[in-house]
Amino acid sequence: MPDNFFEEVLAPSLKEGADISVVKNTFSEYLQKQNEEFTQGLRTNRDQILNEKKDLSVKMQEYQDKYSFLEGKEFNIDTYNNMVSEIDTYKSTATKDDEEFQHKLSEQYLKGKKSYEETITPTVNSLKMQLEQEKKTSGEYQSKYQNYLAENKLRSSLSKMGVDADEYFFEGFKNKAKIEYGENGIQNINVYHDGGHIPLEDWERIFPTTTLGKKMIRVPVNSGGASHGSKGSGGESNTLEDISLIADPKARQSALVKYMEKNS
Repeated sequence: MPDNFFEEVLAPSLKEGADISVVKNTFSEYLQKQNEEFTQGLRTNRDQILNEKKDLSVKMQEYQDKYSFLEGKEFNIDTYNNMVSEIDTYKSTATKDDEEFQHKLSEQYLKGKKSYEETITPTVNSLKMQLEQEKKTSGEYQSKYQNYLAENKLRSSLSKMGVDADEYFFEGFKNKAKIEYGENGIQNINVYHDGGHIPLEDWERIFPTTTLGKKMIRVPVNSGGASHGSKGSGGESNTLEDISLIADPKARQSALVKYMEKNS
C-alpha cells in the first residue's frame, strides 16, 4: 500500500478537521492484528499438518515392516481380493466337509453299533438264559438238599423213639413241621403238637406219653419174664403201658427217659 494512500485517497473523504494520523494508526493496528491471527492460524495448521504427517509416517513404517515379506513379489489389490475369495471358499468347503465327515462318522458308528448288537445280543440272551437256568437248578438243588435234611432229621427222631410210622403219617408229620435253615443246615425245627408247635426235642419226650404215641411206639420184646410187673416191687418198667401207669409224674418221666435211652 503506498505511503501517501491515506493523504491522497482517504483524507478527501473524511470530514474537515479529521485527524488522518489517528485513522492511519487505527488501520495499522487492525492490519497488524489480522496479520497476527492469520499467522497464528498458519502456524496451527502447520503444526497439525506436521503431526498428521508424523503419524502417517509411523503408520507407513509399521505397514512396511508388517508386509516387508511381500517386497519384490507381485502383489496388488487384485491378488489380495483373489486370496480373500479363496480363503472364504476354503472356509465354506471346510465347514461343509466337516459336517459331511461328522455325518459319515455318525452313520458308521450307528452301523457298527447295530452290527455289534446283532452279534452280541444272542450271546447275551443265551448267557441270561443259562444264568436263569443255573439259578433255577441251584434253587432246586437247595430245595432238595433242605428236604433231605428235614426228612433225615425227622426219620431219625421217629426211629430213635421206636415209632412205627407209615408214609402217610410221616408226610403229614413233615409237612406240618416248621424248619429254619442256616448256612450249616437246619438251625431250628418245631413240630406240630396239640394245636401248636414245639421243639422236636420236647416233642420226643412228650409223644411217648400220648395215646397216639403209645399206639405207634414199638414195644421191645421182653426176654426176661420175671421182670414183667416188677414196677410194683421197685424194679424198672419195661413197657410204655407200664410207664403210663406210674402215678408219680416225676417217677413216670424218669422211667420214660430210661426207656428211651435203653431203646434208642
